[in-house]
Amino acid sequence: MDKFLETANVNAVFARPVRQGETTIINCSEIVAVLGFGVGEGGGGDKESTGHGSGGGGGGRIFSRPVAAIIASPEGVTIQPIIDPTKVAIAAFTTLGFMFAMMGRMRRGHWH
Repeated sequence: MDKFLETANVNAVFARPVRQGETTIINCSEIVAVLGFGVGEGGGGDKESTGHGSGGGGGGRIFSRPVAAIIASPEGVTIQPIIDPTKVAIAAFTTLGFMFAMMGRMRRGHWH
């Protein structure tokens, strides 16, 4: 649980500033924390059963990825996005798949 609470810290999102001469760079990350818990109880399925039980469990996942860099220099402050090529490729393939499916439907005359 402590690890999940650490993700709420601003230092997990904004890295320590790195200075190079008059320029300062701060990396920014996206943090996603997901928790799940469950409990249950039950008894025997027939009338003669006297058994009864209960249980519970939980789990979670933390995911982080860099999303941008804040660059402060004498010329001003800029924010440079960090592009994730995997996400771009998945979006492109999804879009192409949708386009080909729609073109196939239109060609067969099933467009309603």
